[in-house]
Amino acid sequence: MTELETRLVGQAEAIHERIFPCAARKEFAQCFTMDRGKLCFWYNTEDQSTHLLVADIGQVEERMPN
Repeated sequence: MTELETRLVGQAEAIHERIFPCAARKEFAQCFTMDRGKLCFWYNTEDQSTHLLVADIGQVEERMPN
């Protein structure tokens, strides 16, 4: 997983403590989509609710060293 993906997983764990891959996915790495410059992380919680965290890809890329 990328640094940004790892950060989003960490944020989700900080919010919900226990998280799980969304739907039939087996790994968190399979729970990401990209849309219009945003990275979306889909995950489930113990109550089977689906949640979404979104990060702006452009801001992270601008801060990355060349």
